[in-house]
Amino acid sequence: MKIIKITILLLSISCTSEKIKEETKLYTNGKIREKYTTKNDIIHGNYQQFYPTGELMSKKTFVNGKEEGKSTSFYETGELKEVQYFKEGKIHGGDTVYYKNGIKRYTSFFSNNLKDGKFQRWSETDSLEFESIYKLDSLIEVINHTKTQ
Repeated sequence: MKIIKITILLLSISCTSEKIKEETKLYTNGKIREKYTTKNDIIHGNYQQFYPTGELMSKKTFVNGKEEGKSTSFYETGELKEVQYFKEGKIHGGDTVYYKNGIKRYTSFFSNNLKDGKFQRWSETDSLEFESIYKLDSLIEVINHTKTQ
């Protein structure tokens, strides 16, 4: 009877234990390409990608293999490139793309991977060029802010 109880206890412990690993992938030049954590062989936690030069390309968070929360991307020279928000692996919330000079290039909003709200585009001189209004990926309206000569 004791052997059966011990076996059941060991099985229940092994079934509930989580296998957490830190993973690092390298470029052929030896620099880090990716750095992330897995839980039971699924990406879970912080995830970072790097350019071959070693500069940070992006940082994200995963929950059970799906992107969650804020995702940030950078140009190879270090300037902010894009900020997106995810929920259960889908773009959900704001998405902003920047020119290298730091000026917004695009802003948009998503609901479960569907465009939902304003999409705006700016010039490199920070002039609003146009905006579109979407409702669940359907285009509702376009407003052109550029002057025709």
